[in-house]
Amino acid sequence: MASDSPTDRDPRALTTQHLRRAQAGDRLSLEWLVDRLSPLLVAEARYRLGELALQCEPEDVVHDAWIVALPRLAELAAREQR
Repeated sequence: MASDSPTDRDPRALTTQHLRRAQAGDRLSLEWLVDRLSPLLVAEARYRLGELALQCEPEDVVHDAWIVALPRLAELAAREQR
């Protein structure tokens, strides 16, 4: 039997749910976000750094970004009804 929950129809809804929980202080949702988004952020950092990636590890850039972003997580505003 197929489920009809919003997260089954739109996987982005799961991320939105975890973000809201993390903003409220839920550590498990915060961990889920970091685990899920870090590989994507590392890939983007590697792409954006280009040749600088030889001098600066993309993983370090993402780590530094999390240090800045996590304390400001509650300030994120939802767009497009998300």
